[in-house]
Amino acid sequence: MIRSVGTDVVELDHFADVVERSRPGFLERLFTAGEISYCERFRHSMASYAAVFAAKEAFLKALGTGLAQGIRWTDVEIAHAPSGAPSVVAHGRCAELLGGGRAHVSLTHSRRAAAAVVVIEDAGPSSGRGAEELRGERGGERPSDRGTDTGETRTR
Repeated sequence: MIRSVGTDVVELDHFADVVERSRPGFLERLFTAGEISYCERFRHSMASYAAVFAAKEAFLKALGTGLAQGIRWTDVEIAHAPSGAPSVVAHGRCAELLGGGRAHVSLTHSRRAAAAVVVIEDAGPSSGRGAEELRGERGGERPSDRGTDTGETRTR
């Protein structure tokens, strides 16, 4: 069952200005080493950073906490599979608040803005079932199995 939904939109020009005017170490306070490595692979890395930031904001909104309750920006990590599909990795306080739930994330960006949507699903009878089990019941591949820009949560 869906617990909550969070969304966020980041204007690329504003985000780039904030990063440029910030003190050294600013990106390291917002992003994990894995996120930085991922974003720096792209020629337009600020668009990737903004999309990942939007996903973090969307996740915190879906949790209903923002940065309150002892949460740090690096307590939520947006990881990417080799296919490019993003997933939420909850650390520390975020993992505690997520509990047994799962988060699904979708992100995008254009030349002007980046956006993300996060859906948090409560742990329950249907949420713990694997994709293989569900495909077996439905008899085949789901459209989402063919590659999307959505992902699921892991906790550490």
